[in-house]
Amino acid sequence: MRAALPLVKLVMRWLAADTDLWTDTTWIVDSTPVECGRSRPTVMRSELAGWAKYGFCRSHSRWFWGLRLHLVCSPAGRAAGRLGVG
Repeated sequence: MRAALPLVKLVMRWLAADTDLWTDTTWIVDSTPVECGRSRPTVMRSELAGWAKYGFCRSHSRWFWGLRLHLVCSPAGRAAGRLGVG
């Protein structure tokens, strides 16, 4: 999946440039936690150790260890295809 990241970014840029999203000045951002492990031993041996981090999810009122999936879209609801980590 890491090897495919440049290709995914290229396709996302191509799709964005092909729509009016490229010039849109308003963006809406939301995120949701993607929990990758609960126990400390899992965190220590996970291959996601360099990517995943501890974070607090206010909507669930809890701490989690994992990634945060971000959605960036226009007010019309067209997704811009971005991925945030952290």
